[in-house]
Parts: sequence; C-alpha cells; structure tokens
Amino acid sequence: MAEDRNYQTIDALLTDTLRKKEMEVERRINILRGLIGTIFIPIIIFQTAWVGAIGDSYPFFIGLVLVLIFYTLAIHRFSSGEIYRPLLKYFSITFDFILVMFMFLVYVETGIAPMFFQPQGQAAAILMVFFMLIALSALRHSQWAISYAGALSVSCGLWLSLIIAQSPLLAAHGTVVLGFTTALVVLFSRDFRDTFIRLHQRESLTRFLPKELVESIDRGDISLALGGEEKQVTLLLSDIRGFTSLSEKMPPSDLVDLLNEYLGRMTEVVFQYGGTLDKFMGDAILAVFGSPVSHGDDPIRAITTALKMEESLATLNEELAERGVSPLRIGIALHTGMVVAGNIGAPQRMDFTVIGDSVNLVSRIEGLNKVYDTNILMSEETYKLVDEVFEGVLVAETSVRGREGEVRIYGVKP
Repeated sequence: MAEDRNYQTIDALLTDTLRKKEMEVERRINILRGLIGTIFIPIIIFQTAWVGAIGDSYPFFIGLVLVLIFYTLAIHRFSSGEIYRPLLKYFSITFDFILVMFMFLVYVETGIAPMFFQPQGQAAAILMVFFMLIALSALRHSQWAISYAGALSVSCGLWLSLIIAQSPLLAAHGTVVLGFTTALVVLFSRDFRDTFIRLHQRESLTRFLPKELVESIDRGDISLALGGEEKQVTLLLSDIRGFTSLSEKMPPSDLVDLLNEYLGRMTEVVFQYGGTLDKFMGDAILAVFGSPVSHGDDPIRAITTALKMEESLATLNEELAERGVSPLRIGIALHTGMVVAGNIGAPQRMDFTVIGDSVNLVSRIEGLNKVYDTNILMSEETYKLVDEVFEGVLVAETSVRGREGEVRIYGVKP
C-alpha cells in the first residue's frame, strides 16, 4: 500500500485554475488586439492618404506596425506556458493605453483629425475607445485590473477633454460615465468570478464527497475553513490483495486503467451510503463515516458499505474475467473511535482528513486480513454498535503494533 500522496486544497485548485484562465484570457485579448490593429491601421493609412500626408507618415506607419507586431508576439510569449505572471495584465493594460494615446496624437499632428472631427469630437471619439479597453479588462475577471483600466481611462479622458477639447463639460461627463462604467464592470466581474468559484468548487467537491454533503457546503451548513474537531467516527480502510505482484505483471497503462475502474466503483459505493472519501493511498481507500456530517447510524452504514464493496468487486471481477484479467481481492477493516476531523494543514495547502490513533488501528486491523485469510474485519468497538443488526464472529484476540494490550477483532456475516 503506497503511503505517498500529493494533494491540493480546494482553494489551491481554484487558485491554480483561475491563474490558468487568466493566462488563457490574456492570449485571447492579444489575438483580439492584433485583429483590431489589422483593421484600424489600414483605416488610418487611408485617411492619411485622403489628406495628402501619406508621404511624410511612412516612418510612423512602419514603426507602428513593427511595435504592434513585437508587442503582440511578446504578450503571446509571456502568456504561454505554465508560469503565472501576475503583473502581465497590468503591463498589457498600460501599454494598450500608451499605444492608443500615441496613435491619437499622431492622428492629430498629421492633420487627419481636423478633416473629420472638431476638437470635442476628437476627444469624444477617443473616449469611446476607452470604453472598449475597460470592456477588454473585464475579460480578465480581476477587480484590480478593471479598476486600474478605469483609472487610466478617467485620467486620459480628463487630459483629452481639458487639453485637446478644452471642454470642462465633456471632462465632467466623461469622468462620470467612465467611472460608472468601471464600477458596473467590476460588479458584474465579481459576480461572475464568485459564480465560477462556486461551480468549480462544487465540481471538485463532488469527486470526494457525497452529493448531499456538497449541498450542505453550498448552503453554508458546513465550513471548509482550516481547523478540526474531535469526534467519534467509523473508519473504513480497504486494500487490494497482492497489488504489488499484480503491478509487476501488467503494463503501467493497463494497471492505471484497472485501478481507476476499481477505485471509481468503490468510491461510488462509499458515497451511496453517506461516507466521505478521506484519501486514496495507491490502491487503498480510506473512508470516514460520521464526519463532517453525522447520520446517527454511521457504523451500520460503514459495514453495509463494506459488504456492498465486496458485491461490486464480484461484478467487476466477472467483467475482468471476460477480458482475461485476473480477479481482484480486497481486504477491508472497520474501526469506530475518536479522531480529529477537519481541514488540516496550512491555508495554502490543506485537506479534509482525520488523524489520531484510530486511523493507525484501522490500518493494523486491515493488515490482519492477510494473517487470518479474511476479507472483512472490524474492531470490538464497531461490533458493539452494530451487533443488533449484523452477526459478528470473533476471529482473534491479538496484539497489534503500537497498541498496548490485546485487541478483539470480528468478522461479519453477510
């Protein structure tokens, strides 16, 4: 049974997903930036030719095209790969505004603008571009990035309105409208981000917890905050017999497929009876009954799960036989005792798990299945809680490593 494990918390998984999403969005914005440049640069060239200033503007247009190409390639390079670059979005937003303002100033200096707009019209037209830049920043789903784009829009808008258009009224209107637009986009972006987090969190939780437990978390009945509490639970530990020898006979890819199929079916049974999947440990499964939600009959649920796991394994073995694969055999142990259950670890990395002497004992009991050639063993503590429902058979009274005195272990009749 492998003991190594490498788990991330739900929060860490969400953070990683959001970071990847941010880099993906940055690449999409970059593609859109290139398309916009491809459309507007020919328009500016045409207007320059219209006013007869094309000859003097060749250096500007060549430089503009080169800068845009270099810029888009650089953003594509830094937004690709696995490295998360938190400042990239701010650099991208800043350079977008610099590029737009530079193009506008040249647009005015070449004499193109006066041919088509009055000063107020020039400023109003560029303010519309700022709306587009705020909208693009919304795709990043970062409130700080949107606020930063809004602040740049207001600042540049005031300069255009007061210096170029010399219109305090346009400055006032532009500031109010751009500020309101930024606030509105921030609000909607926050709602979208919260919805995304809830959906992704639910999707992640359903891999480890029963549906009704996930719904309790959604309602806020159960907290995923860091911390644990001492409580009585029933632990179920299952392990595949002879897994090491099996792994030596099968190609790694086939072994992984078989293990995934087995773990999937066993987990389905655990969830069916309200258990919580604590962890996979190689080919082993540790499930908890009674935390984070207690049902009142958790020992009975745990033993029923063990019996149903054997039934499910029998069905799987029939299918494996048809495929020419040797049947699997598992050992299952159950123990009821006190543990510390909860989100244990650090804020950056934690798991819902259980710790305590009971976890060690259930592992020792599971190992005794090999000694006594049994499939299901339970501790005396568990049997006392289920003796009115299940008939037990005393298998042995033996000592186990790490525990003083002898331990009574029982088999269970279906």
